[in-house]
Amino acid sequence: MLSTTVLLYYSYMARTDPQFNLRLPQLLKNRIDEAAQTNTRSINSEIVARLEKSFEEGASQIVNNLSEMLNQTRENMLKTIELQDFYKQAVANFQEKAVILEAEMSEMLKLKNRYQMAVELLESDK
Repeated sequence: MLSTTVLLYYSYMARTDPQFNLRLPQLLKNRIDEAAQTNTRSINSEIVARLEKSFEEGASQIVNNLSEMLNQTRENMLKTIELQDFYKQAVANFQEKAVILEAEMSEMLKLKNRYQMAVELLESDK
């Protein structure tokens, strides 16, 4: 919405404000005339008010888009943190299993060595 200050400013624009000629399709000019009458404004004031409103809406849309992008980024960051936690836990589990396997391999090597010694003793007794 246009602020009251902006509306008052445009209601009392000076003759010294910049001017330019503008070509419009007749149907558009008729619509502007009707809107100006409905809003009890001059044609010039109606055009200026509509232009100002379009710029405000454009800025508002940019803010909304940035807000959506920020929310999406926040969601992506949370997902990334969840994945990092998952992978940290998976690595920790893998490391625990690796320690257990290493201990089991050590025991298996000890058993293999005992078996070989037993076989050697049996062969030497023959």
